Amino acid sequence: MLSITRKKGQSFKIGDDISVTVTRARSGWARITIDAPTHCKILRSELINKSLEQIPVADVEFILDKSDQ
Repeated sequence: MLSITRKKGQSFKIGDDISVTVTRARSGWARITIDAPTHCKILRSELINKSLEQIPVADVEFILDKSDQ
């Protein structure tokens, strides 16, 4: 496992085509953006074993939008 420290505006790459950027950082949490090809499935770990009916609406819409592209 790799653990890195990033500040607001800083990013890191995963492979050649995935970029992760810290867009907001506050005490206790951070907001990140992920720029990845549409074929990459991105899902929060707590949602991995849930069915689409159990996932919050905003997350389902994001999943469906990513798969349509």
